[in-house]
Amino acid sequence: MIYLDSAAVAKLVHAGAETQALRDWLDERAGDRVDEFGSG
Repeated sequence: MIYLDSAAVAKLVHAGAETQALRDWLDERAGDRVDEFGSG
């Protein structure tokens, strides 16, 4: 699970200079899972 702050969410909605990099980072981690609460 990935938590996004309001600035990251806004960056996804309103494309800016780093929007594609953020989308790429999120896509790379789309399949990550957390086996134990807080284990990252």
